[in-house]
Amino acid sequence: MVLTPAANAAERNYEVVVCDIDGYYSTANVGGYNQNNQYVHTPNLSLGAKCGHQPHWWFKPNRTVEINVKDGVTGDWARHFRELSAACPVKARLRGLATSPDTCMP
Repeated sequence: MVLTPAANAAERNYEVVVCDIDGYYSTANVGGYNQNNQYVHTPNLSLGAKCGHQPHWWFKPNRTVEINVKDGVTGDWARHFRELSAACPVKARLRGLATSPDTCMP
């Protein structure tokens, strides 16, 4: 799963794009703090084309976001917590999870 930010320059907040490069997951959603410092949770988004996101759901950088993903075969949900970092570090791959140089998720 690759999580890529789309920056809102005025607010310095991010939309989170969830990508599952290995095809383990079919659906995802993201929870975290928005530009108004309120905890919000996106509606479910499809990962059928490997990536998905909910437009206009903004998250504050340098905060932890919750990523929930649904296994495409078993239907089980898994929860992952990641730091949405403005520094955009690149980290090693994990089962069904990955990052690339253009992501802001460790």
